[in-house]
Amino acid sequence: MHVALLARAGRSEAAADALGAIAERFPSQAHALALADVRLALGRPRDALRALTAAPEPYAEPYLRQVLDVAWEAGDLAVARRTAERLVREPGASAWDVARAYQLQRDDRDPRIALATARAGFARFGSAEMLRLVIESTVRAGDDARVAGLLRQAEGFAAFRTDPAYWQQRISLQQRLAAVAFEKRELGAAQRELREAEDALVRAPRLAPRDDAIYARLWRSQHAQSLALALEAHDARALSRAAPNRDRPHYVGAGTELFDSDGLRLWTNRALLASEGQALGVHAKASLTDITPQLGLRALQPMAAREIELEIGGDG
Repeated sequence: MHVALLARAGRSEAAADALGAIAERFPSQAHALALADVRLALGRPRDALRALTAAPEPYAEPYLRQVLDVAWEAGDLAVARRTAERLVREPGASAWDVARAYQLQRDDRDPRIALATARAGFARFGSAEMLRLVIESTVRAGDDARVAGLLRQAEGFAAFRTDPAYWQQRISLQQRLAAVAFEKRELGAAQRELREAEDALVRAPRLAPRDDAIYARLWRSQHAQSLALALEAHDARALSRAAPNRDRPHYVGAGTELFDSDGLRLWTNRALLASEGQALGVHAKASLTDITPQLGLRALQPMAAREIELEIGGDG
């Protein structure tokens, strides 16, 4: 009654002091909530947060939400994070609660913490939004192979497969993984990655139409890497498939400097591809430098240019 009279009289500070004395003498969550409300009205969110966190445990889900909201307002991210991590373990936690906990963890020095939260959220809700968090945290953890698997899984969600940025990320990563395998001379692995990238490139414009420029850049990298791989492997059949010609979309001419959208760069210093008739096959002569991924990988020392000549039989 005394507190209510003070509040009606406009003596908010005195009411806050009176509530503080009551909460200290008779600690309860109800008293803490009442004190926090008055302190928030006075523009003192940090004092309100202290009142809430001084209340006796255990904290039910609604109380945790109050603490989290006030911690956000007070700018106390440490309390906000601890509370959010508790809240996501509650039966009534929502996908938004998981996303908020993840946001508070995402800049942690140990990326596995946010990754564990994202994985638990995806296992619980199975939504595209949760999978997006798993992909982002796995990228931060630097696990490209696992990211590639998650991006394949993401195609099952319309929110991903209708988004050109998804296809750009997926195809660029596969081309980058092919470049890593190529550098290690794991030519079979490079071939598998490029084959999957090409399959995705065929589907992408139909599922996620947009200005063709982005897909054209990805095709140029695809053709150039396929050509370099075929030359390195002395694979006549693959070379005949990779050989650019002006009847194919995204033709790449000799001497072109190539980029894909993710910064993967490949130079062909000189590439001369001439059809000598279907019965005679193709003669290919190229002087190549190494494939140099610019993002997410150690910069490679350029290899000495080398001449490669292949004579491909008529059945190639």
